Amino acid sequence: MNYTKIAPSIHLITDDLERKKFEIEIVYSTGGSWFESRVNRGKKHLMEHCIVSRTKTQNFKQFQEFQFAENLFFNAFTSTTSMGVSGSSHFKDAQLLTKTLLEQAVTPTFDEEILKQEKEIVLREISERSGEPSYRLHYDLMAKIFIKSSYDNHQVLGDSKMVSKTSFQDLDFLHTQNLESSQLIISLVGGDRDKAEIGNQIKEFFLRGKGEKFDKINDQSLKNLINYSVPSVFKEFSYLPVYHKLAHSHVDMHIYIPVVVDFETKATRKIFEELFLNYYGVLYDKLRNEKGLVYSLYSSFQFSTQSLYLNLSCEQNHVKEILQIVEEVFSDFKKYFSKNKLETLLKVVKKKIEMSKDTPWSLASSLYDNLINYGEVEDLDGLLKKLGKITEKDILQFYKTVGDGLKRKKVVVVSNNKGILSL
Repeated sequence: MNYTKIAPSIHLITDDLERKKFEIEIVYSTGGSWFESRVNRGKKHLMEHCIVSRTKTQNFKQFQEFQFAENLFFNAFTSTTSMGVSGSSHFKDAQLLTKTLLEQAVTPTFDEEILKQEKEIVLREISERSGEPSYRLHYDLMAKIFIKSSYDNHQVLGDSKMVSKTSFQDLDFLHTQNLESSQLIISLVGGDRDKAEIGNQIKEFFLRGKGEKFDKINDQSLKNLINYSVPSVFKEFSYLPVYHKLAHSHVDMHIYIPVVVDFETKATRKIFEELFLNYYGVLYDKLRNEKGLVYSLYSSFQFSTQSLYLNLSCEQNHVKEILQIVEEVFSDFKKYFSKNKLETLLKVVKKKIEMSKDTPWSLASSLYDNLINYGEVEDLDGLLKKLGKITEKDILQFYKTVGDGLKRKKVVVVSNNKGILSL
C-alpha cells in the first residue's frame, strides 16, 4: 500500500494487489449533501446521477455505447459529508478509464437532456425511500434523540421541491463548490500493471490542468480539513421510551455510552470489541447464549456521537435485566477479563487482518478511513504493529472509560406496544 500527497489537497492511495480488474475512486472529502444550502437540498444527490453520464465529446447515448465497446463501468455516490465517482475496467484499459473519470470528476459536462431524465428518477427515489416504513421510523426516532442540527438527523435524499427546480447551472455551481471546499482522495485498486504509470498520469492531469476548476482545487483558502466531521448532539434525557406505530411489537433498544473515539484508541477498541462485544464476546455470550434475553446485538463505536453504541432486540419484560447485565459486565474487570483469551485473540485478530489484505479494497479502505476520520496516514500494517503491543493495561484503561461512561449513558427503547411508555 502506497500513499502520495500529489498536492496540498490531492491524496493518492494505491495498492499492489494483482488482479485483472482495475478500479479507481475519486472522492470529494466534503462534497456531501450536508454542505447544501436550504434551496439546494437534494441537488447533490441529483448531481451524483448526472456527473458520470457523459463526457465533453460524447452525449448520453454515445457514452453508453463507448462503455459497452470498451467494457468500462462508471458510478457515483453521495453521503452526508462526502461525494465520489468511481470506475472499473480490465487492467489493459486502466489509462483510458482513468482519463475519462478524471475529466468527469474535475470538468464534468452537464446538459438539459440528462438533467431532465435523472431529475424524474431522483424525485421518484425521494418519494419511494422517504415513504418506506423503516426509513420513516429511523428518522422519526433520530429526531427524538438528537437536536435538529445533528449528523444523525440529516437526510441525503433532500427536498423534492428544491430538486424539481434544478438547472444544469445549479449542478455546475455545486460541483465547483465541491472542488473549492474539498480535498480529493484518489484510490487505485487492482490491475496487473505498474501503478506508478497511472499515478504519473494522474499527477500530469493536475499539473497541466488550467481553468477555474483547477484553480478551485489549488486554492487552499476555503479548503476544509480532510477529517472534517459533523457531530450529533443528544437532547436532554437519560432514558427515553418511544411508542411508534411503525416499530415492532418487541423492543428495539439503543444504548449510547460516552467514550472517546479517536485515532489513538483505534487498536485498543478493536481488541476490546472482540473481547466484550462481538459474537463470542462477554456481553453477547451472557445476553444471548447464557440468558437468552436478546434476539440480536449490534455494537459499534460512533464517531458522530463519541460513544459506544449498542443496539439490542428483546422482549419488553427483559429491558431492566439487560441494562443490569450491561452495567455488571462493564463494572467488574477481574470477573470478566481473561488474559488467556486476550493472548489468543491477539494471534487470531492478526490472522484476520492478514487474510483481509487479500480482499480488494481492504487496504485502500483502511488507509482512506484513517484519512477521512482522523486525518492520519496509516495502513493495515500500521494497525497490525499496534495490535501486537496491546496489553492488559490498555484494555483495563479503556474498560474503565466505558465504565465511567455508563454513568452518563443514554437509553432509548422503541416499540409499537404502548406498554413501553409505562415500563
